[in-house]
Amino acid sequence: MIAEITTASNDQAQGIDQVNRAAIEMNKVVQRVAANAEESASASEEMTAQAEQMKEYVSGLVALTGAKGDGGLITTSKEMVQNAFQGMKEKRRYVKNQLNTLQQQELETDPIGEFSQE
Repeated sequence: MIAEITTASNDQAQGIDQVNRAAIEMNKVVQRVAANAEESASASEEMTAQAEQMKEYVSGLVALTGAKGDGGLITTSKEMVQNAFQGMKEKRRYVKNQLNTLQQQELETDPIGEFSQE
């Protein structure tokens, strides 16, 4: 009887150890995904700043050339820069939302925190 209890306890300890290792590995994956999302958000912010600078350059070019008689070339370029700028802002918003979602999921499903409370 004692041998059976010992065997069952050992099996249970091994199972708990496997669950803990899996939880640790999942936590590492979530951390890597969050780090990648932060890098993407940072790159998006950089691209947004560059687009804003390009928008200023195009506006300056339009002012210098008196864009009314440009045959649409400068106006089209300006619209392209504005569209690119808007797209980057939307991408930045998306990346930030993804990062917030990942962080929220990590808080809600932190198996390490649950095990450490027992």
